[in-house]
Amino acid sequence: MGDLLIVVERRGRIRMLAASRTGESETHLRSQLCALHDALVFGSTLRTVEAPRQDIRTLVRGNEAVFRTLLRFCNRSPLLLFDAIPVLPLEPRHRNVMHEVLSSARPLANYALVFAGMELAAIVQPKRQDLHMRPKDVLLLGAQIHSNVQMRLAPVILPVCLPSVSPTGFLYAHVSYLGSIARGRSRVAPAQSEPVPEDEELDEDEAAEAAGRDASAADGVVDGGGHRDVTQFGSKGAAH
Repeated sequence: MGDLLIVVERRGRIRMLAASRTGESETHLRSQLCALHDALVFGSTLRTVEAPRQDIRTLVRGNEAVFRTLLRFCNRSPLLLFDAIPVLPLEPRHRNVMHEVLSSARPLANYALVFAGMELAAIVQPKRQDLHMRPKDVLLLGAQIHSNVQMRLAPVILPVCLPSVSPTGFLYAHVSYLGSIARGRSRVAPAQSEPVPEDEELDEDEAAEAAGRDASAADGVVDGGGHRDVTQFGSKGAAH
């Protein structure tokens, strides 16, 4: 084991600390602390996290599974440090098929994504650059879905906040699993609480049909919540 490295990061009123003997750089540890803070914002918005009377311990307990998924991902991938998205390798023709299917949902949803484990298979989002999801938004969404076993049992609708798009607003995301998990062939027991390991590499034909055994689709509709810095858009036009 190497020397002990301690990194302290302050985000608003929250102070976070990482202690490591793994040989990771200060930059990498700091990026992980920032990702954990973003995970808090993702599940509750920055307004809630920074509320003077908010008990942070409650938010932390509600996001422990997401934290573990993010940290395990950082242990095996440098993509967070590079601000990059984990992408599922697919032939262009298969990815194009998924893009066409997701594009058909655009009149009803602002974003549509397909994940295979923590890897992104396809994404459709608004043309406006300021509304584009950043890599950390995609990573947080993938971690939220991948770490919640209950989402594998039935489609769910949950509020999420995209820190890069608007840290004080939220979207409603519809999440449903496709393929063998949706048909009940998952190896996951309903009572299991730990994050589930990713499945083996997908067969391309299976990926084209359902984005893999561990695939999930998420789409969202913005709720402006009365905040000025959130843009509400959809089939009824754009409004600020």
